[in-house]
Amino acid sequence: MKLLSILSFVFAANVMAADISCKVVGVSDGDTLTCLAAGNQSIKVRLAQIDAPEKNQPFGEKSKQALSAMVYGKQVVLQPETRDRYGRTVAKVFVGDLDVNRQQLRKGMAWVYRQYSRDSGYDGAEAFAKSYGTGLWADPNPVAPWVWRHEKRQMPAASAPSRPIALPAPSAPASSVPDPILKPRRSAAGFSCSGKEHCSQMVSCEEAKYYLRYCPNVKIDGDHDGVPCEKMCR
Repeated sequence: MKLLSILSFVFAANVMAADISCKVVGVSDGDTLTCLAAGNQSIKVRLAQIDAPEKNQPFGEKSKQALSAMVYGKQVVLQPETRDRYGRTVAKVFVGDLDVNRQQLRKGMAWVYRQYSRDSGYDGAEAFAKSYGTGLWADPNPVAPWVWRHEKRQMPAASAPSRPIALPAPSAPASSVPDPILKPRRSAAGFSCSGKEHCSQMVSCEEAKYYLRYCPNVKIDGDHDGVPCEKMCR
């Protein structure tokens, strides 16, 4: 039985290591796509070692468009590395000799996901985009997707009215305690997430930029270029 378990593990590892040829039929965002392999097998793919902006984050839509332009409708080769907790195949993606993951970094459409990165060439691709202010690096203070996701999860606690914070009950989850990374949520100019959603409600470009970075579900960056309220901030 023990030998059988070991053989099963080795077999699974070999299957994951084998390259997969498939046709891209969908692009969800800047680091996620769906492709069809032999036998009409649908494979959900998470691009390995990079992390692209979220859909509702500045440059999220542009990152998706950049990936789509490279791969949609094309035959690609996957070099699988693992599976993530959502069951997606985490892989490097190639169109011919083009490393798509690396190209997303070079175009400034993703960060190196350093928690999982092993390819030193990816650091160079990111540095290239950053040095030229390409893509998301045009923003003087871009927010990494893992920070954005963390802030979004913590936003209800962070955007509560300013008042003494009661200690959580013993049974409360640890995530209910405000995270220091979110402080301060009220800017030096007194801005805070108070429910504004439209440019007509903003009193200045500085307030619009504050809302774009810190406040969820705002509608002030319609073209997702990282600049809110174009008429006010251009």
